[in-house]
Amino acid sequence: MVKKTVPKKLAFMSIYFLGINGIIGSGAFLLPQSIYKDMNLLSVIVLLSAALTVGLIALCYADLASRFTGSGAAWLYSYNAFGRFVGYELGVFTWFLGCCTYAAEVVAFLTTLKSFVPAFNQSSIYFAVGIGLILLFSIINFFGRALVKVIDNTSSIAKLSTIILFIVVGMFFMHITNFHPVLPVAAAKGVGPFFHHFGAAFSVVFYLFSGFSFIPIAASQMKDPATNIPRALVAVMVSVSILYTLMLLIAIGILGHKMSWYTIPILALLVACYLVFNFTWETILLSIIVAAVTAILYLFLGKKRLAKIGGIPTAIREQKNHQDAKKQN
Repeated sequence: MVKKTVPKKLAFMSIYFLGINGIIGSGAFLLPQSIYKDMNLLSVIVLLSAALTVGLIALCYADLASRFTGSGAAWLYSYNAFGRFVGYELGVFTWFLGCCTYAAEVVAFLTTLKSFVPAFNQSSIYFAVGIGLILLFSIINFFGRALVKVIDNTSSIAKLSTIILFIVVGMFFMHITNFHPVLPVAAAKGVGPFFHHFGAAFSVVFYLFSGFSFIPIAASQMKDPATNIPRALVAVMVSVSILYTLMLLIAIGILGHKMSWYTIPILALLVACYLVFNFTWETILLSIIVAAVTAILYLFLGKKRLAKIGGIPTAIREQKNHQDAKKQN
């Protein structure tokens, strides 16, 4: 009889890194231009407002995570509170959100590649690499929690190191004059135009924090989830809020009104910072790969757990159960 090996569960730091990867993705490099275009320097206030709003939602998740130890997150909470139908509907939407976010990360990654490799402007290469990425992540996820944990922890450290390096180096290139104007002329014409611009920027910033909701989905794969998940949720939201605020402030301090000229302003600044230290463009590209890839792996882990607990459509769940039965035989 073959002895079955039980995979090690994720400890607090692994959960923390998982959350960092789920929130800080390619959007951190692509979206600051849209935020600044609507609110200029006050985009920092918009960012902090979104962080506070999402933070309150994250606290609700933290409280619920302390009451349940099973996997499923929002699916599990709504199932116990409102019944199977509501839980099922929310599970489907959560799974669908994961698919959309997964697709957005792949597209954002390929869009970034276009800035370095003109060949990606060809549709055949663009779609071939996109499909190849999906297959690669599927293979990595197939090997289970242990491999994903190693890749996730390593890439999280690399991602945080890149962002911290950008913040530290960028501080020496800031100019006080770049913090003007504080508000676009169009937004300063009245209360209506102000809230129109504020709302447009807020809707973009809100997306930057949305990944936290996937953290409790794989609760059963984590050590002491009732204690570690709430702690990780709070720690991740505080860390990400600080990093995003510093990144945006430094980007504005360096580029000023030129922020709106760049499609990917943070990437442009990373290029400048790396050139100061004589790094090659391959190093820059690796930083972007880390940001996108780790976010995608994070989504894969959450969707896999939804497949096991029954929070997604029957056809998908039955396919998963059939595969598990074949493995046992």
